[in-house]
Amino acid sequence: MSTEECILCYRQEYRIEHKFNELLNKFTALVPVYLQKDHRVKTLIRLSLLALKFVSTIQHQVRKELENTGQKIKELYLGNPGRATTKPTTKMILEAFKNIDLVILPFDDQTIIKVTRLKPVQIQLLDLLHLKPKIFSGLEQISFSGFDLSET
Repeated sequence: MSTEECILCYRQEYRIEHKFNELLNKFTALVPVYLQKDHRVKTLIRLSLLALKFVSTIQHQVRKELENTGQKIKELYLGNPGRATTKPTTKMILEAFKNIDLVILPFDDQTIIKVTRLKPVQIQLLDLLHLKPKIFSGLEQISFSGFDLSET
């Protein structure tokens, strides 16, 4: 490796350590872990690493698409909706979807399902992730016939 490549590699290390720190101490608060069986510890670690991969992939995909399209995204900063960014974090992205409600109402012989309408920022984020808004609106088409929803 050249000196420049070594420096770039070293600078990336912080990001990796930062993601592990977020995963262990902020998102999941895994310290301390009271698992006794080895296979459970391994499973927890594997699930944590899988979650870390999803978090990193979501952030990378949105940032890459924002860079490729030259867009900025607004309404991700609490208290400052006009502030735009090209480098949103996964936490900011997921927070944008926090207030989506799914309502399931059993009514006589049918079930009524309603999902909160997506905001423009949510549609923009889904587009950046190459996902169609239908993944939310399509929930209204799910059939719950034969399910007892009286206790849900």
